Amino acid sequence: MRITCLVENALDGPRMKALPGLEPRHGLSLLIEACGRTLLFDMGPDHTLLGNAEALGINLSQVDTAILSHGHIDHGGGIAAFQLVNTDADIYSSPEALSPSAVKLFGFITKGIGVDNVGIDTSRLRPVTADTRISDHLELFCQFESAGFIPKNNRSLFRMKNGKTMEKDDFSHELALLVKEEGKTALFTGCSHSGIGNMLQTVLNRTGLSHIDYVMGGFHLCNPITGLSESQTRLDALVAELKRFEKTRFYSGHCTGLNAYVYLKNILGDRISRVRTGMRLDI
Repeated sequence: MRITCLVENALDGPRMKALPGLEPRHGLSLLIEACGRTLLFDMGPDHTLLGNAEALGINLSQVDTAILSHGHIDHGGGIAAFQLVNTDADIYSSPEALSPSAVKLFGFITKGIGVDNVGIDTSRLRPVTADTRISDHLELFCQFESAGFIPKNNRSLFRMKNGKTMEKDDFSHELALLVKEEGKTALFTGCSHSGIGNMLQTVLNRTGLSHIDYVMGGFHLCNPITGLSESQTRLDALVAELKRFEKTRFYSGHCTGLNAYVYLKNILGDRISRVRTGMRLDI
């Protein structure tokens, strides 16, 4: 299994900074080559994935399946750009993913953060309303359990319900992808709004797996508007939760935020690494 990070908030070291055309951007897009398939998990906020893919020598027309983790622009803003260079791949997403979303602070809408469907070929969207098996080795999960840690910053996020009113987002539109290859398992999340521990435990409960080897995605521990991270007390609660998954290695970035990532790294050590634009990982 090879994973290439096409879009993330930061670049992967000096070599990548010197690579012409490679740019960081607030968002996430991962190319996954596994099980004889080429998958795109999220598309970043805009056309950035196109230039970055070219800089890394990746042909996006070869992607056969794409997944939108949830309906925020930093993950789905690049759908239209992706569809310009790839005319075949279906995109699995919640049917709610294109509903308007917004951030509210002090009771007022600060900015819209939903996916603008202008230019998107919606006929290529595959609606996911329940756990969905793409193949024997690829499965999507949704409607996660909520017994554990939930990001505090979810409270400021709203979504249009029934085409009428903005209500607090329950993240029923959030998906995670499980990939199984040659005895290894990897779970991919976008922002883990449902709580990374909750998502991981849900997948374990529903599959009967004893553990998942790798988890990759953002943990939504930093407010993108204020830049503030979760409190130390809450980060400690998350660390305690993650420690229970003893055989899992975590790769995190994007909405985790640098300060929160450093705090987790200081405690979890080699069990967590940072995801950055241009990173390639073979597992």
